[in-house]
Amino acid sequence: MRVKQMQHIFLAWCVPIALGLAVSGGVFYVHNDFTANLLGHLGAFWLGVMALGYFLNGLVDPPSGWYWFNVASNSIGCYLCFTLTPFEIGQYWIAAVISGWSMVNLWLFRSDA
Repeated sequence: MRVKQMQHIFLAWCVPIALGLAVSGGVFYVHNDFTANLLGHLGAFWLGVMALGYFLNGLVDPPSGWYWFNVASNSIGCYLCFTLTPFEIGQYWIAAVISGWSMVNLWLFRSDA
C-alpha cells in the first residue's frame, strides 16, 4: 500500500463496497417500500455496486477500456434484473456470471498492462 496507485485502486473499491454493505444490511432493519423492493433485488443491486467500483477504478487506473466494458456489462445486468421478471428470478446466477466474467476479463486482459 506504499504505492500511490494501489492506494487509489484500494479506495476506489472500499467506497462502493462499504456503501453496498451498509445498504444491504439496512434493508433488513429499515422497513419501507424502497427497502422492501430492494430486498427482492439484492443480486441486481450488487451488480450496480460492482459497476460503480469498476467506474471508479477506470478513473484512477488507466488504461481504462476494460473497466468501461465491465461498467457497461454490470450496469446492463443490473438494469435487466431490476426491470424484467425473467431476469429477476435468476438474478443471483446472472450476478455471479457477470461478476465472474468481469474479474476474469480484467485478469486476462488487464494484468499485463
